[in-house]
Amino acid sequence: IGLGVQIVANKESYEFALRVKAGCLKTSVQAEIQGAIYALHQVIDNFGTDGFVVYMSDSSSVIHLLNQMLEGDYQTDDKQLLHLKKVVAQFDHLEVEWIPRKNNKLCDRLSKLVRKQVK
Repeated sequence: IGLGVQIVANKESYEFALRVKAGCLKTSVQAEIQGAIYALHQVIDNFGTDGFVVYMSDSSSVIHLLNQMLEGDYQTDDKQLLHLKKVVAQFDHLEVEWIPRKNNKLCDRLSKLVRKQVK
């Protein structure tokens, strides 16, 4: 599964594609969650956690999960979701925003690129 990620920090844009092995994940939502974990780790590793971060995704499921985590309303025993929750808790100011899939052309292009490289 290919996922496209764009990080904008200090008025600079960083784009990369991520390949997630479908065999280790049961659903596309799990792949989107893995992409969110990876992207947020990239922000932490490269920019820290004390700035203003906006995470945007065309996955309404992931945006809903992140909103619940930010509001403190999310309880789970799932290891992947616990990892995401731990990453989210590190940020001083994190906002999430849903992007309609039809408007998410950059990440679609990046995800197609990584899928072509795998074939």
